[in-house]
Amino acid sequence: MAAVAFGELVETAMRGLGMTQARLAYELARHTDGKYLLNETGIRRIREGRRQLDPELVGALVDVLELDPAQAWPAAGLWPPDLDVEGYRNFRTQLVRPAASRTGSNPIRHKEWYPVRAVPLRRVLEPLVAVAA
Repeated sequence: MAAVAFGELVETAMRGLGMTQARLAYELARHTDGKYLLNETGIRRIREGRRQLDPELVGALVDVLELDPAQAWPAAGLWPPDLDVEGYRNFRTQLVRPAASRTGSNPIRHKEWYPVRAVPLRRVLEPLVAVAA
């Protein structure tokens, strides 16, 4: 789901810059010194949300397409590389986790669905902050 939101950002930015898929593939290869050699199909898969994203690729696309990093990283579902504790607080508010509906029943178990619980990232970050301090 996150890849689809990022793909929509990429598509909007491409349209705004008047950039074709082939031109974006060329600029991406040039920006990364040939690390990401994508053709038009690779760019289309990014736009459709069908390509797995990694931090280096997202960072390169943010630079090439001049995307807003505060909007692009959450849309890609990835942590920004320079995230600090205050940045984390802002970042977590932008992440959206879908919850299952309580109105329907589970067709396999014939029981009610329950909302998905968010991962308590605070528990993950507190030891990291303590080590960094």
